[in-house]
Amino acid sequence: MSQRTAASPDDELHGYFSNIAAARYVIRPRKGTVRLGSDADLTVVDLEAEGVIDEDELHGKNNVTPFHGRSTKGRAVATIVRGQLVMRDGELTGVRHGRVITQNRAPVAAGVA
Repeated sequence: MSQRTAASPDDELHGYFSNIAAARYVIRPRKGTVRLGSDADLTVVDLEAEGVIDEDELHGKNNVTPFHGRSTKGRAVATIVRGQLVMRDGELTGVRHGRVITQNRAPVAAGVA
């Protein structure tokens, strides 16, 4: 079994899903990066965990999903919001810390850097 570390090639995914997305939606540096002054919202993922999506285990306001019953590989095992642990092993651990994020300016047009 391979061990993935912070130095793995998968780090490119961080840029794609976090930093670049935050820039496109004009919410960086508050979101999309791990640094002093940012929100410190992180999700720890076990890339080897296998499971099945079950609507009854979701924690949203509307848990209907077209993926119910679908097999998965990879599972979020912990979520940290603004430095506070809010989910561990699929269970919420405390107060929800969500808030509305507003853009600093108009978003960048698709395909324009």
